[in-house]
Amino acid sequence: MTLHAGAVATCPGCHTDFAAEVFASVNVSVSPELKRCVLDGSLFDHDCPKCGKLSRLGHGLLYHDMERRVQVDLRPEGDPPSGAAVELAARMLDGTIGVGYRLRWVVEEFELAEKVRVFDARLDDRLVELLKVWMLGGTEDVRDKPLLFLKVSGDGIEFVTQSGDVVPSTLARYEALREQFAAKLDPDHGWQRIDRAFALSVLGLGPRVTKQQAEGVNTHEDLVKAEACGRAIIGVDRVYARRLFTNAPASAIAEASGELVVVEKGIVLGFYYASPLALLASGVVGAFAFGWTSAVVLPLLVVVWFVNRGLSCAANSSVWPATFLLAGAVVAHVMHVSGNPLVTGFAVLSFFALWCDRMLYASATVALRALVRSNPRALAAFADGLSVRWLR
Repeated sequence: MTLHAGAVATCPGCHTDFAAEVFASVNVSVSPELKRCVLDGSLFDHDCPKCGKLSRLGHGLLYHDMERRVQVDLRPEGDPPSGAAVELAARMLDGTIGVGYRLRWVVEEFELAEKVRVFDARLDDRLVELLKVWMLGGTEDVRDKPLLFLKVSGDGIEFVTQSGDVVPSTLARYEALREQFAAKLDPDHGWQRIDRAFALSVLGLGPRVTKQQAEGVNTHEDLVKAEACGRAIIGVDRVYARRLFTNAPASAIAEASGELVVVEKGIVLGFYYASPLALLASGVVGAFAFGWTSAVVLPLLVVVWFVNRGLSCAANSSVWPATFLLAGAVVAHVMHVSGNPLVTGFAVLSFFALWCDRMLYASATVALRALVRSNPRALAAFADGLSVRWLR
């Protein structure tokens, strides 16, 4: 059945509160026209009766497809289905809950739309999430690079990024993952949240630390002790750590964690600004050192710099190669190995720019890991950038 409920919406234009009738549940087998509204988000749109401006009213919704035996519960508050939600699902299923049904719960409207597309394509959403992680390298930093399932096209599967770029994969890879992880996927029953955290846990790269898990002092102490004993590793998302220390004000970090990180933030920002400045300086020195050939050398240097920046945020990146190259260039410059000191000066500045990028992510990662190890509030506040791998 399709059920309605009353709600109060606030117009973003005239700020008037008005009563709106929203969908508490939709059964697309009974009302197939509502599926398109779920996919494009118009199911959550309401017109202001005063000014006519369109308002997006986020609310919970139970999606039901009898043909594909699927239910997806949209729960913006982030809590798994229980109580009234399970009762509503049972009413819609007429007592057949759990019999051949896939039961999912999501937090965002776009997640709901994606689940609908996945199940309409008759795919297993667990394998789809594993495929996303595989496509992005299988590392913990995949949380910073979300992909959404778009469609099946011939022998291929298409995903889309937040910027709208289409990323292709193949059904062959999807089937290969089915064979590879069949033993690790539990029977599909009960309400499940199938997302990146689920895929990372299957791959042994998680699960991610949740805010609920991180809020207690005992949890923090147990986790730190487990890491000290070699039973766990606290993983840090390097991109998340870098953005935290370069983008978030020190006052905001202090408010969230209760700890001042002025020195740590200053160090990270130092590397953040030093790298492009050193690159610019190396370009000026290189122009004098190489003359007209700098028209070839300098563009190559810029390409190398961008490639190095991309590699620096990888989980397995190391600062040592850049450190050795920088040290070698400094020694060569001091020892006057080249007849033209501008050449060795160019090498020093170039390798310094590359080294700063490596140190940027390394220092941010070290600073965040030290902060969450010593501070229970930081563990809870920055849980989105952490993962835990239990070793035994």
